[in-house]
Amino acid sequence: MAYAGLLTTEMIDDAFEIIKPSIWYMYDREYIKHIDMHLVVMNPLMPYAGDYSLEAFNAAVLWEESVTDIEWEHDYAAIARRKAAATWRTGMPTRVIRECAPHLLALADTRYGGSDINMGLISACSGVEPWRDAQIAGMLNCAIIGNANHKMQNEIIPGDNDFITG
Repeated sequence: MAYAGLLTTEMIDDAFEIIKPSIWYMYDREYIKHIDMHLVVMNPLMPYAGDYSLEAFNAAVLWEESVTDIEWEHDYAAIARRKAAATWRTGMPTRVIRECAPHLLALADTRYGGSDINMGLISACSGVEPWRDAQIAGMLNCAIIGNANHKMQNEIIPGDNDFITG
């Protein structure tokens, strides 16, 4: 696994647990058709550097999770990975690429929206409606950033007597 600095896969696991009740709420209210989905989080310390190979992309994936109880109708994992790759490559959510910059689409990209980028952190989701995929990816990003802030404020800064001169 690649070094991700302050961010850990455990922090992402915890962030996903934080947003799960919202996903179930959306399902109970029929805002989403099912719970079956795949999520991807890219390593924010491994930005796109011109190498769009599968090896470079795989090295930059920090976390993935499938949520399912059934056999999928479509390969949601592949679609989520393509959403994450397009956002990683362009620096834009897939909805924006699709609607405003289709000239940036690569042949391997998906036509569906469903990714989010927040302060360099990229998450993608596939399995429900594209606008809900994007919502879930955005919620995950916010929860991850919240967990990172919590760690910074409660573990790193209090123990650092001289933050500037280190």
